Amino acid sequence: TMQTAKPTCGTVPAGRRGGVGRRAACAGAGLCVVWLLADPRAVVAAAPPVAASSERVHAVLGALERLISTWEEATEDCRFGEVKRELLSADSKAELLVEASTFATFNKEKTMNVLCKRSPSVVRALVDSPSAQRVEGDLRKLVTLVPDESSDDYLELIESWSSARSSASAAAYISQTGDLASVNAYKKGTEDGASENLQLARRNVTEAARVLRAALLMVS
Repeated sequence: TMQTAKPTCGTVPAGRRGGVGRRAACAGAGLCVVWLLADPRAVVAAAPPVAASSERVHAVLGALERLISTWEEATEDCRFGEVKRELLSADSKAELLVEASTFATFNKEKTMNVLCKRSPSVVRALVDSPSAQRVEGDLRKLVTLVPDESSDDYLELIESWSSARSSASAAAYISQTGDLASVNAYKKGTEDGASENLQLARRNVTEAARVLRAALLMVS
């Protein structure tokens, strides 16, 4: 197999107010996924500490939800390909040259079978980001807004967040070499589901988002 050119990424507007830092990662056949994570330096200096913490937690939750909603595309890297075998015969040499000169720049599917691999890059970039790592501290700052009768449940949510984030990070890391779909390229649209560790990361990312929603509901 040979690797084709990497697509160019664009950006997606932020879904929440406030200063944000942009982190972009390409996945799939040219699909660009942009995660907008809260940048502590961009928070208005005059904002109370509790309000700043809430902004950051909301930003991370938004990024998690965008990842979950686009998971299949975001974790598929289709920058690989192989020349179609039928074009390699002597009788097809002229056709190959025509197709390559006419379509290669714009549509590689004319001359190549597009191959893909599963990639945890976007997952790791999000769950291991400084903003995500800071969430536990931000949640602890928000505990002052939690009703006394709910404080124990809130503290359990903080522990659940920490566990889900670290588990997602570990599973995504292992998937790089532990999942067949991350090591062996497959023809686009024919993945056999050999990505157990990446799917475990997905479940943990989903749990992390659930926990943040529940925590923010308590302090709203």
